[in-house]
Formats: sequence, C-alpha cells, structure tokens
Amino acid sequence: MSNVSVFSLHDYLPVYDENDKAIVRNGFLNQIAIGSSNLHSQISESMKDTIINDMNTDENSDCPEWVNNNNKLGAFGEEVVLRYLSSLGSNLIHMSKVNSSAGYDIQTNILGETLYYEVKTTRNRFLKFFISYNELKISNINRDSYKIFIVYVNDEHKKIEGYIVSNPIGAFDIDFNVLTQVYETPYVNLLANNFRVQIKETYLDNLKAIDLSKFAK
Repeated sequence: MSNVSVFSLHDYLPVYDENDKAIVRNGFLNQIAIGSSNLHSQISESMKDTIINDMNTDENSDCPEWVNNNNKLGAFGEEVVLRYLSSLGSNLIHMSKVNSSAGYDIQTNILGETLYYEVKTTRNRFLKFFISYNELKISNINRDSYKIFIVYVNDEHKKIEGYIVSNPIGAFDIDFNVLTQVYETPYVNLLANNFRVQIKETYLDNLKAIDLSKFAK
C-alpha cells in the first residue's frame, strides 16, 4: 500500500487568519497528501502557485465590455469614486496620481473634515481584494478618517455598486501589530508586504450598497 494518497478538494482547504468579519489569507490548497513525508513542501508550493495566480486578477484586468471603458479595472473604479465623491461637494485630491505611496487613493475635505479613501475594485461577488502593508499602516494611524471604498462591478446584473468600510482596522477586528510582525531568522528579516482580504457575507449584510452606475459614464 502506498504511503501517499492525494485527494482533490472541491471547496479547497484555506490557509488564513480569520475572524467573524474578514479573512486575511495567503492562499488556498487544492490538494493535500495524506501520510506524505514531504507534505510541508507540497503545501508550500500550492500556496505559492495560488498567490501568483491571484495577483494577476481583478484590479489589473481590463474592464468588461458592457462598462465601455478602456481603463484597467482599478483605474476605472477610482474614476467612479471620484465622480461620486465630487457629487457630494467634496474638495478632492486624487492622491494616487500625486503620490502613489501615500497609502490611499483619494483625499477629501468637507467642512474642514479630512478623509482618506482607498479604492478597491473587483468583479468578484465575495469582494476579495489585496491590501498592502502601507495601506494597513496608514489605516491604523488615521482610524476613523480612513475608509476603504469597494467598487463592485456586477457583471450578472450589469450594474456598479459601492460599499464603504470606515476604519477597516477596527471594523475587521484586525490586530495590526500581530499581522505585521517581522519574521526573523539568523540570516534574514521577512515582512509581508501584501495581504489578500475576503469580506465575509455576514459582514456584507451590514453594509449599505451605493448605486454607482450613473457615475460610470
């Protein structure tokens, strides 16, 4: 009898840090070897493959044809949010055009209150996106003044919806210090620079959807 059995898992086995509001994960495993002496190596390679594949999705992809926009999805989402916030009477700075390392895309000022918006655009109905260490750091510093503005391009119904998460560090119960710990060995220090986030459906139910379709023109 072989000491290795390989099973394909349709629902996948997640590898993640999880709470009841969000999942911050580094990848999925679609196979697992039972009784294998090199299980750790197989897990590591599966994680790497998944992360590499995921990095090529969503914000760097083209807009769907029905949107009628030639920009990449991420740039399109920022345009939509800029138009929406402008309609509210905000004084705007498109910060991603001025300083790409600011940790947010748009700065607004209404009646003396400064707010910082990081725009995440996705075609995934589970609202999955990447967030960088720098974005988390700026969010942790500014707390209630920092917001993630999620733009969901809904291909099924051909409409665009928005969701605003205020103070994502607090809203998602993220322990910034634990999540961003430096991993040390005798030879190197390692710090994760990007994190994959999936907002859970139970949390989405509490978010108010904003109809952004008219701001996509």
